[in-house]
Amino acid sequence: MAPINPWESVKKGFMKTFNYQDKEGRANYIVFVVFQALWFFLYLLFYASKTSEIGFIPLILLILPTLSCAVRRINDAGYSKAIIVLLCVAPYIMLIFMAFPSSIKEKNQTSA
Repeated sequence: MAPINPWESVKKGFMKTFNYQDKEGRANYIVFVVFQALWFFLYLLFYASKTSEIGFIPLILLILPTLSCAVRRINDAGYSKAIIVLLCVAPYIMLIFMAFPSSIKEKNQTSA
């Protein structure tokens, strides 16, 4: 397996914000979610704490790309898209759940 480029994963995650059909690999998903968490944490720490409000644009830049990346990861793991409802109910459990299942092609290669 080829090593991933973290900046390429982040760029691809933002470029595919409205793409809910493709698949997202495990490593790319983890890199993108960690990047999203870091930049949003820094935003909250340095900007939102001073103004006591969260801006609409940063919130959209966090939610939409992360949601689409999660849906693509669910597609890659071979689960139903209905499982994305759990992301709204238990987001931290779903983060772990989506980081560990292998891709469909990895499942097919090990069973063959």
